[in-house]
Order: sequence, then structure tokens, then C-alpha cells
Amino acid sequence: MIGDADTLAPRPNVPTKSSRYAKGVNPGLNVSLDVKGLSYVYDDFDDVDDWINVHGALGVSGGASSDVRGPSLGYAAGYHKTQMLTDNHRVKVTIQDGIMLYGESRVVICSDDRMTRYYGMAIDRGLLISQVSIIRGTSSISVDKYETTTISLSAADEFEVWYDRINSTVRVYQNDSEIASKFFEPNDIPHGPGNRYVGVVMGTNWLIDIGPNFDDFEAFDVAEPAPVVNDPIDALTPNPSWVEVLNGVQVNRHLLQPQTLGPDNVLYSSSAVRWDTPMGTDSVKVVVTVFRFFAGTYTIVVRSNADMTNWIGIEFEYPAHTVKVVTGTGPTTVTARAVETRVLATTGQQFTVVWDEDEDWIYCYRGASRTPLVEWDASGNFTGSGRYVGQVWSTSLLTSGVEPSAFTAYDVDNDRLYGS
Repeated sequence: MIGDADTLAPRPNVPTKSSRYAKGVNPGLNVSLDVKGLSYVYDDFDDVDDWINVHGALGVSGGASSDVRGPSLGYAAGYHKTQMLTDNHRVKVTIQDGIMLYGESRVVICSDDRMTRYYGMAIDRGLLISQVSIIRGTSSISVDKYETTTISLSAADEFEVWYDRINSTVRVYQNDSEIASKFFEPNDIPHGPGNRYVGVVMGTNWLIDIGPNFDDFEAFDVAEPAPVVNDPIDALTPNPSWVEVLNGVQVNRHLLQPQTLGPDNVLYSSSAVRWDTPMGTDSVKVVVTVFRFFAGTYTIVVRSNADMTNWIGIEFEYPAHTVKVVTGTGPTTVTARAVETRVLATTGQQFTVVWDEDEDWIYCYRGASRTPLVEWDASGNFTGSGRYVGQVWSTSLLTSGVEPSAFTAYDVDNDRLYGS
């Protein structure tokens, strides 16, 4: 039990061995226990004994189906005293039955204990239309609103808000259907312990009454899929799991930017590496954070054989500012298959490359966008069966074009290709 709420106990992960490669002064193996909990909270609002008021006083309507509500005047804001155990958590509420008047109510996630920085959703029942918005809070009452969507609001509707931590995206659902999403930079608000409270703000925008009440409240941590490949590029030397297929790579340190991985030589040279362990599924998702360093090309390889003589991937080229689908018959022997000319976003942008084996289709997404930056139907043009992921560079005279500051790859169940 955590607090006085109905909470699932933490579940430890199996201890794993971690290879230490130029990360500190202690060589050898480090064996540790990684404990990650998943919590669950449910409240039917018979009372608000488990809630901490930040402003005003939350109350309940009482009766056979009691709801949480705000005061007769003003507003009330509070959070549940059970803090979530991960940043990747969701909250679901059910709209009251019975008479529902006009006004706005909010659900808060990823909050500190003073409700000064948080995400969430606002549900507004207006005189003419009802709307839901993604919110970013700066106090218990002050918020910025994004992706406002007109909805039909009825009693017993379920609304849910989720901070999709992997994609740094706030998502809102109505009756299990996603109706809005908004990407935020990962460090946009504080995260981690002390910033995982969940709560409600009732009576925030008075018209005739305090607006919709909530019949119940459910909060839970979301289990994150474990990556097969996870290289945060935080060591002084390349992760030993990168196998050099053509020439070498090195970790590059920068004054005001994170470390990156790139070729160990420029002067119009090429390098190619693959991860030493093949993926466990034919479909795969690779998430890479990239940094731009003037001229050159960089390719994310998502389905390759061990020798990298039959593969498919996404190539970034500078200064042409192009994102291409390419296939390879050698580490650096490539054929362009589709191209979308776009200027890459600022340094530090995240890209996701998805290979869908069932459809023989490759997609590349920028940030949290659900619209592909570039995509291609590979049917009949790519017949590779390898399961390795990799990276390829072709440099200019002095620079490599693009280098990653983090590289992660996931096995993919075709029912959940995009991890949402």
C-alpha cells in the first residue's frame, strides 16, 4: 500500500549486468537491482479524505452516486496524496450523471505539490458548445491551453489524459478514442519524484455553475516497453555492442551540447556500424535524437543482415536538407527510394523510424507528429530478412552532417506499431 489509497505494490525488475566502458574509474561488471514501481489509485468520491487542498476546499455531492465538486463560489484545487511512481502516468475520470450545468473542470497530471507546473486537460461545458483542451499549468488556476477540440459532452462519458513520456507528448482521450495530442520538450516542466502528483481543479470558469463534476477518479502508471537497444551515448567511448562493419566510430564531446556518436574520421570517408544483437521481431521502431554538424549524410538502418549488404533505412543529408528512404546492397552502397525535402528542426530533434513488416512499409516521423515526414511502400523493392539495426555515415571534408545523441530500438507487436 502507498498512502491510504488502493495501490498496487511496486514490482522489481530482474537484476541485470551492465558493462562498464569508460564511464568511470571502476572497471569490470556492475550488478545492480533496478526497482521500478507501477502504482494504481482509485477514488469514487464518497469523501475527499485522501486529497490535499492547494486552493479552496474540494467537496463531494453525496448521495448514491457521489461526485467531487468545487465550492459554491470560487474554485477548488487539490491533488491525491498518493504520488505516482513514474512520469509515464494516466488519469481517467467519469462525468457525473444527473443535471450538469455550465462551467469548466480540470484534471492535472505531472504536478508538483504546489500545483505550479503541470500538464492536464480542461473540460468546458459552454452555453453553445462543449470543448476539451490540453493544459499546461503555471499555478492552481492559471493555464495555457492547446489543441482545443469541440466535443459532445454527456453524462457517464470517460475522459483520460496521459503523459506519454517516451514521446514527451500529452494525449487526451474521450471514451477510449484519442481526440487531442501535444508534444512538449522533455525538460519543458520538471519531472521525476516530487513532480508526479495527480489532481483536479473544479469550478475554474464559472458561467452559471461550477461545470461538470467527476463521478470517479482513476490514476495509474503505464508500463514502458523495454528497448532491445538503448544507447544514451553517455560514455567516453562507443558502446561495445556497436559492431564496426566499415571503419570506426567515436564519441564526440561538445562544449554546450550532449555527446554524440559519429565516424572516427572525416575527409570524405564512410563508416557503418550495427548493433551486435538482432531484434526479436521483424517489425521494429527506432527512436533517435540527432544533432546537425554541417555537411554530410547519416542513415538510420532499421532492417539489415549481419554484413549490411541488404538493408533499408532513412537517410538525412546536409546541406541538401533532405530526408530519404534508402536501401543498401553494401554498408555505403545505397539507392534512394523516396525523398521528402524538408529542413530538419533545431538541433536536438527526435525522429522515429518504423518498419512495418506486415505491410512492407517504412515511415519516418518527426517529434510527436503522427503524420509521416516521409514514407514508402517497399513491396517488391526490398526483400531483406535480417533483424539488425545500424547506422551509416558519409562525411564531407571536415564534418559528418548528422550525429545521434541517443539511439533506442524496440521490438514491435504489429498491433502496437507506434507505441500509443
